[in-house]
Amino acid sequence: MLIEQYQELLPEYRQYNLTEKGIEEITLKLYLCNVEKFLEYLDFIYVNPPKKLEYINESHVMDFLKFKEEKHKSSTSTLDRYYRNIKYFFGFLLEKRYIKAPILENGHNYEVNFRPKRADFFTRDELKNIIKTSKNKYDFKKDFFSFRDYIIITLLCYSGMTVGELINLKERDVNILSMKLTISKQRGRIVYLNKDLCILLKDYVLAKNKYKITEYLFPSKYNKQLTTRWVEKMINNIATEAGIDIDERSISPKAIRNTFVRMIIDDIGDLAVAARITGLDIVTLTDYIEEDTPETDIKAEEFLNKNPLF
Repeated sequence: MLIEQYQELLPEYRQYNLTEKGIEEITLKLYLCNVEKFLEYLDFIYVNPPKKLEYINESHVMDFLKFKEEKHKSSTSTLDRYYRNIKYFFGFLLEKRYIKAPILENGHNYEVNFRPKRADFFTRDELKNIIKTSKNKYDFKKDFFSFRDYIIITLLCYSGMTVGELINLKERDVNILSMKLTISKQRGRIVYLNKDLCILLKDYVLAKNKYKITEYLFPSKYNKQLTTRWVEKMINNIATEAGIDIDERSISPKAIRNTFVRMIIDDIGDLAVAARITGLDIVTLTDYIEEDTPETDIKAEEFLNKNPLF
């Protein structure tokens, strides 16, 4: 079986990556996982699978990507990572002369330029301006909902969470005493809150419980869960009011998250730490790296406590 042939080469492939290429163990695990899924697909699902690794060709890879897209609804970025990891493995086989020719030469139909475009980012000054504008809009004593909007924008900028994660937050996810916000218990994703944000959240929760009785941290005016579309519209309105140029720009929670991820990489420089904070895998994080990204040694808690936006 193909997976057995792969396992025989695994010690050499691991050594090649860890020693010759200097790849981190956590990154290598992602590479291996994607290659193994491809070979298991050929062994157990594909009709008339090739008998040897050297017989695998581009059509096998294309069939695998199509299967992942149609059966598992994989996104284009996920399909692209599969492709790159598979191509990298077979590049190793070619370099070590286990195969005679490259199996992937001309790209593939699923390959996308996943690297975020400049239009999908804010500058740091723009984010500061958006936060300032939302803060100036609310009257703490008179308008609960503008206060809610300010907290939403502040949290998105501070934590880099997705809008889906934000609207699913419950009041119990906020722990003021331990200064933590649990974004995902299942994935063990926790954000450490700085002192100022703890005070803001404490005041917000007290205000919320005077106006709305609901488990959701950010309820709608009708005491229900907010929608993704509503959050996107609110951010667009605040950004417009802040004077952000919206021509050919992605004014959205995703743009805030992209900016946060870029800041994490620029200010920390450690992809493993950045992965823990953002919830993204390391392969995806490499798409955010710019040529002039500096090497630094800042811990996750230190970055969040001294977030450059606050």
